Amino acid sequence: MAKKGVPKKDGSGRGTRANRGRGGCKTTRKTGKGKSMSTKARPGWRRDSREHALAAKGISTKKAAVPACDDSKIDELKEKDYTFFSDAGHAWLRVPHQAIIDAGIEDEISPYSYLDNSYVYLEEDVDAALFLGRLFSDFGEEWREWNRRHIDEKYVGDYAKIRSFDDYNAAKFRRAIRVKERI
Repeated sequence: MAKKGVPKKDGSGRGTRANRGRGGCKTTRKTGKGKSMSTKARPGWRRDSREHALAAKGISTKKAAVPACDDSKIDELKEKDYTFFSDAGHAWLRVPHQAIIDAGIEDEISPYSYLDNSYVYLEEDVDAALFLGRLFSDFGEEWREWNRRHIDEKYVGDYAKIRSFDDYNAAKFRRAIRVKERI
């Protein structure tokens, strides 16, 4: 049996606290790959430096205010039926292109959503909530009743075909709309 505080040499990683997981290494590195403290000390440092560089070029990183949707479009969107597709790891709300335009969120959707020729598949955690948040000011009783009537849920297996679609990008979305208008 090894003495207390002396690391084992068998590579099992059961040694002193400073040496845990490193087998027979003598010391633990304080800096280097994955050990830099600068990112922990300043969360969001990449965003700050990117914004600073863009500001130096005279480019604003602030998003424009989203125009409010008129109530008639919101009422029309509430009358449509939507489908939540899910696989073993994630889910997406399928929304027609025109509904995205009517809700006024085409510039706010993240690249974690997907796009095909007719629909945008909104990622469940943020983008679907953004879209549904445009339809309902709060998720109370009205929301629960609407959800029960207008959202169908489909499980599509371990790996959804949706994942093979293009990642959402506002420029790609506008291009898809232009192509649809020409046809």
